[in-house]
Amino acid sequence: MYDAELSLKLLKRMAESVDGDILHPPTLGMPEEQRHERHQLELLVDAGHAQWRGPKKEIVRITRDGYDFLNVIEKNPNLKEEFLKKLEKGLPYLKAVAAILAMI
Repeated sequence: MYDAELSLKLLKRMAESVDGDILHPPTLGMPEEQRHERHQLELLVDAGHAQWRGPKKEIVRITRDGYDFLNVIEKNPNLKEEFLKKLEKGLPYLKAVAAILAMI
């Protein structure tokens, strides 16, 4: 299941890293929490806000689009709340992102 809050936290973690990435290696028997986190990373990759690096997709890096979106919602908490509301109402992720970016 999609977790908007966790996805935003993961984007922020990547953005705060010196190299813009975080290590998240897939391992056999990963705890459920780590699998959930990895799934959110995969969804960020699907949306173009992150991309995998490394031969085994063990590093995920924020993209320019990811930085731009995070920058907008971090500078304006009202837009972040509006984004989360749009997702709660069932708007697809990329359409919610586009709606927020159109508001600036």
